[in-house]
Amino acid sequence: MTEQLCRAPLRALSAVLATLGMCLWAPMGVASSGDAATPITQLIVRYKAPTEGRATTFAASNESARAKRLGARLGVALTFNRPLMERTSVYRLPSAVSRGQAKRMAETLAADPSVESVSIDEPKHALQSVPANDPFYPPNATGPVAQGQWYLRDEQPSAIRANAAWATTTGSSNNVVAVLDTGILFNHPDLNGSVPGGAKLLPGYDFVSDPTIANDGNGRDPDPADPGDFVSSTDVQREPFRGECGVSSSSWHGTAVASVIGALTNNGVGMAGIDQAGRILPVRVLGKCFGSTSDILDAMRWAAGLAVAGVPANPTPARIINLSLGSATPCSAAEQAAVDEVRTRGVIVVAAAGNADPSDPSSYAVSSPANCRGVVAVAGLRHEGDKVGYSSFGSQVAISAPAGNCVSQSGACLYGITTAWNKGATSPGVMDYQAEVGTSFSAPIVAGAMGLMLAVHPNLNGDELLRRMQLTSRRFPVVQDSGTALPECNPSVPLSNRADARCNCTTSTCGAGMLDIASAVSVAPLPHAVITGAVASLSPNQSVNLSGSASTTGSGRTITSYRWSVAPANLLSTTTGPDTVFTASATGGQATVLLEITDSTGQIDTEMVTIDMGPQTAPQLTPSNGGGGGGGAFGVLGAFLLLLAGIGASRNRVLRKD
Repeated sequence: MTEQLCRAPLRALSAVLATLGMCLWAPMGVASSGDAATPITQLIVRYKAPTEGRATTFAASNESARAKRLGARLGVALTFNRPLMERTSVYRLPSAVSRGQAKRMAETLAADPSVESVSIDEPKHALQSVPANDPFYPPNATGPVAQGQWYLRDEQPSAIRANAAWATTTGSSNNVVAVLDTGILFNHPDLNGSVPGGAKLLPGYDFVSDPTIANDGNGRDPDPADPGDFVSSTDVQREPFRGECGVSSSSWHGTAVASVIGALTNNGVGMAGIDQAGRILPVRVLGKCFGSTSDILDAMRWAAGLAVAGVPANPTPARIINLSLGSATPCSAAEQAAVDEVRTRGVIVVAAAGNADPSDPSSYAVSSPANCRGVVAVAGLRHEGDKVGYSSFGSQVAISAPAGNCVSQSGACLYGITTAWNKGATSPGVMDYQAEVGTSFSAPIVAGAMGLMLAVHPNLNGDELLRRMQLTSRRFPVVQDSGTALPECNPSVPLSNRADARCNCTTSTCGAGMLDIASAVSVAPLPHAVITGAVASLSPNQSVNLSGSASTTGSGRTITSYRWSVAPANLLSTTTGPDTVFTASATGGQATVLLEITDSTGQIDTEMVTIDMGPQTAPQLTPSNGGGGGGGAFGVLGAFLLLLAGIGASRNRVLRKD
């Protein structure tokens, strides 16, 4: 069958843009082409690390003087707006500076000896696509989406098997997922309720600083309620909307995204959420048409529990941040700095890979902030497991999940993503449900899955959590169309089926595989061995304290034993207990230290580090005396056998699911 409901709007993209202000990537394509007339109002400047004795924070008076000096280099009146994070400030440009002009100004300022980087404060759009309605979890032959919440079950190749995961856990109210989006409809019946730890929806905050974009009569405030993000015909003729978007009704995008993560379940109303017991922190960053990068970065840091100037502290920091938004731009230095900073707090950032314009091959590149290092970028799949036509893809994608598609030329949409919604075209009206498509909804599926994993192992760090999710993902199928296999997704090769832009995923273009929540949750409680204190190199006879006390295991379990070993010689002070001292050999060379932990259920995990002990000054082989080797619990031979067997493949006893 053809994907009529999804494909037709792609063939007539301009018609879609006339009615949907936040659809696919065309708005950003228009705004970023050449020296477009779209105005850019702000630049984000990150300064070099201060020299010794110089302050690391900037006083407003100093920043005003700095803005004047930098503006003199540009020949324009540059004004200081606000600090963004350490060594980073937001400056306002004169009105009606085009994107091309702003880009050239950024290049000029980047040459300043005190400046590390300069980026445009890019507008970012919600990454939803064309919707169709359906409120039900089970299949419903009379509904607009006949298969209901098919993606949560296991009948289709790309379905995530949440129904099987719920047999293990339905989540934990200790986990908070921040949804940085258009805000929230607090009164929606599938979000307005409680979980065991309190209200499903936490108070949140509104970070939209421009009152015109905010549409709520003011700038930043403690109320993240969604007033509507409609764009009128008058709006599109004025700044800052000119060239960025077309006329559109309110999307209620933040409510839709939040409901995918954690709609109230088993309440007799509407739909099922993935992380049923988890709580949601609504953070408003998108208003009419778009939201600014600087507002989003402030919101990310606040959601993670970091201090933001002029904003009260966040009393309920999130473990997971969901970003169903983006722009067709590279990751800026400011974005990367914010991502790095929140990750140091143990926060996992999940972002939609992006929705492309099939007529523009370059738009399939992963969007920002999904393309930032350390972000879990999520691409979108059709129900059969191939990449859905509009999804961006590339090497930066970490994993893929359903994004919604339709396979009927008329009647019900079979494979949409069911979401909470509102019938109000401008301001909130009747609460309702709707099925949507877009990578905006792939990202919260992954965020919800991570919430379930943290419920059974709350101390997993983000990297290890993602690794377990990737190792348990299912392999991408080879999907055929009319008896012929679809082309492989390849960013450098134009797709022959450009009308649909469908392609068969590979691990180099769509991440590790198709999300399987049931398998990911099943391995999440396994222990995770961690060695702290290790260094890359030591001088001969130099010592270092190593510790395994940061190792963790799942909820309700304890670590019952620690066993250390080293190869090629016994250079450890002890081979049992969480701590040991490693002393480099007097003869140099390299040593590999191995830690094995066992938890109270008998599950084992290992971690190893390699330490350079300086230039080798003597042969390491010694004559055999026929006795057994020492070297700790495993001995030298055991350590080397583990190395040869491939520690990385055996960690946590995780097997890939095909």
